[in-house]
Amino acid sequence: MVNKQSTSSTQYIFDRSYLGIYEITGNDSLDLLNRLSSNKVDDLNINRGASTILTNSKGRVIDVITLFNHDSKIIMYTSKNNSREVIDWIDTYTFIEDITVVNTNSELDLITLIGDNWSIYLIQKPIIDKFACESLDINGTSCLLMRTDPTGFIGYDLLIPANNKNEIINFLSLINPDVEIINEYKYDYLRINEGIPRLDKEISENFNPWEINLNYLVNMDKGCYIGQEVILRLNTYEKVQKFLKRLSIELKDNQNNTNITFEDNSIGIITSVDNTNKIGLGVINKKYCKTGLTYQLVNENSELIGTAEILETELPNSIA
Repeated sequence: MVNKQSTSSTQYIFDRSYLGIYEITGNDSLDLLNRLSSNKVDDLNINRGASTILTNSKGRVIDVITLFNHDSKIIMYTSKNNSREVIDWIDTYTFIEDITVVNTNSELDLITLIGDNWSIYLIQKPIIDKFACESLDINGTSCLLMRTDPTGFIGYDLLIPANNKNEIINFLSLINPDVEIINEYKYDYLRINEGIPRLDKEISENFNPWEINLNYLVNMDKGCYIGQEVILRLNTYEKVQKFLKRLSIELKDNQNNTNITFEDNSIGIITSVDNTNKIGLGVINKKYCKTGLTYQLVNENSELIGTAEILETELPNSIA
């Protein structure tokens, strides 16, 4: 996919230390993770990474994990508040494999850097490839820079010692006048505006990968994994019935369980709304996915609370 340039000169800093951060060692690490997930990850080269989907036996999404092969170990991070489920899933299918998984959240934090120029500031390179990583030193502190593009624009995850987080964020914020430290609302706005799925919103066991634009993480040629048969059958026989769409919304009140309706029939569900109640994401029946069409939004009591128009956009290959 073509590198997407930022529409602004602003460089963003966002603290994503809420992600589960793990170090995995053992000769069978990549082989086991490959057998449990949708993407091909058993051949990750040194200082390269990939995202891959853990799915259950019904082909529904448990989580999307990101892996980097670095310094004789695999760095894995999971979505927010989902570490226990991911680790339990790996444990369930670990028998005699040589693999050790260690939680490093007490030792490491993760800061996300969004914008075109961070690699110039930090490693004096105009850009590094997506899913490449490089070690660097910030004020005497060893860090790891990993390009992941979590909001659809060029972006990096910076893995740092937890006890140096505030110092490093402060240092990064002073690199350039255009650097801005953003909060959860702004980060969510960026990813919703680009149509990027997130755990507990789009990424959940309510959906399969095809329905939430995770098809780029499904390797069609690799060996078996949990849920593979269902996922491949859905694609082969064109059985996918709904798709993730970016929406322009007029909404009185952002509520849980907001349904998208047409002629009093439910045709989809709102999964994310930004804090302005103007832009959202929804999973909609494929018969109603034509760009420009507008539908009604109703709450769980079937009361009209707004409208949603399907926007024309190519959703990026990213996860937030």
